[in-house]
Amino acid sequence: MPKSNSRSSPDNARLRDALSVVRFFDRLSLRGTNIDGLVRGAAHLADATAGAEHAGTVVRFAPNGQRVSPDVAVLPRSSQLSRNGSTVWLERSGAPGSSDELIVERLAVAAGLMGAYRTPAGVLTAINAALPYDTRAIALAELGIQADARIQVIATDPPLLIGDAPSAVAATRYGALRASLVTFDIPVITEHAGLGLWTRADHAPESWHSAVVAYRLALPETPVIDAKDLGALIILAEAHHRNPSQPDVEALKLLDDRNAEILRILVEADSIRSAAATLMMHHSTLQSRHDALTHELGYDPRTPSGRARYSAAEVLRRLSP
Repeated sequence: MPKSNSRSSPDNARLRDALSVVRFFDRLSLRGTNIDGLVRGAAHLADATAGAEHAGTVVRFAPNGQRVSPDVAVLPRSSQLSRNGSTVWLERSGAPGSSDELIVERLAVAAGLMGAYRTPAGVLTAINAALPYDTRAIALAELGIQADARIQVIATDPPLLIGDAPSAVAATRYGALRASLVTFDIPVITEHAGLGLWTRADHAPESWHSAVVAYRLALPETPVIDAKDLGALIILAEAHHRNPSQPDVEALKLLDDRNAEILRILVEADSIRSAAATLMMHHSTLQSRHDALTHELGYDPRTPSGRARYSAAEVLRRLSP
């Protein structure tokens, strides 16, 4: 046993080092760090000069956090990676560090994931309702967008970029989502996305909020939801955010997958008999299940008011973290 532990110790140390590198760049990404911050962080982590090049622009930082002048000669690149027309690297005069390749890989991933060359900090500022109007207006100006311009914010999974639209990964109550700020009609999206309401650019937080709601309500069979099609559900979602604990919603959360499916079919079907056929259950068995669900929920889900309560509660359940 001691020999086994001795042999595994170097592997464990390498695993810990690798995890620390991954977590380091994940933290930077979630903060919306721009390319300067990512390269500076890589240089500090590797204790070596780090660099990035995109569209003819080169960024280099020394381990002490200072920007390296273009006049300073480039040392041999100990590790280098190119993706999507951009290149990142580390420079060393000696042998490569044990974590150089991983640091460069995570730097490349973070730069691409964050849309680092698309001024993420400006996007994050523009969609932040907690910031003063003037601060958001300045951010929009830096993005080249007039305050009265027509815009739409789109919520997607972090890796998905919408053309050349400025974007950033933002923290939400549902986890990290990419916010893309578009000023044009986009091509058809087929991946999971929520399209926010079109609005003035200085009202971008409203578009972002509606985009997140739409994203959350998307399903595998309808992966893209446009907030304009949600109507009053947007208002319902806003009320839910202010008071997330609601008995009807909590009751749905307690159901297992099978009973949730039975309830959904009971609500949607014209009759209990047709629901039983869809579920491949005996009519009397489903009738008993309907009676039990009525007792558990506190209302009959097949009555007009019950259907309305269920539909509202199901939407709010999907909007719960």
